[in-house]
Amino acid sequence: FICGCTQIFIDHISMVVAGSESNNERKDIDMLYEELATFMTVNPVGIHAVMHLKRVEDIEPKQKDGEEPKSYWRTVKKEMLRGSSGAEQMSSQIVVLENEVLPDGRRGRVRIKVEKNREHSHLGICDWLLMNEQGRLETVPTDPEWIFNYYKEQNLSKVSFTENEY
Repeated sequence: FICGCTQIFIDHISMVVAGSESNNERKDIDMLYEELATFMTVNPVGIHAVMHLKRVEDIEPKQKDGEEPKSYWRTVKKEMLRGSSGAEQMSSQIVVLENEVLPDGRRGRVRIKVEKNREHSHLGICDWLLMNEQGRLETVPTDPEWIFNYYKEQNLSKVSFTENEY
């Protein structure tokens, strides 16, 4: 490929189609994905595209009377991609980021989840990230004891942990 480029990043898809003369963003996104898929079959290159979501429903866990609020994850699914289902159908992989909502409003962990993996078929949570003091994301140990101690240091006593989270 040109100058040895093997990967192309598009951030974000809506900006690419924003200047088109059409008034149908969904159709424009589908047409762009068709063109990108064709381009990838002809050229030895990988294309990574950032897509925004439709509105995500923020479903807080129910709590019993007198119980303190707990943290929870904003769940993201591939069906929430903006536009029609064309992007979902033509993508080889779909990776989503889910953020943890903490009871006091501070920034929690970020969970990376594979929603579609055409080549290898492995799906599910693959990593966790946490923003450090410099504002950069870094990998978080998945050891429940480390996570418990981290939130204890942050004065967050009620953090939800589920077995399938690890």
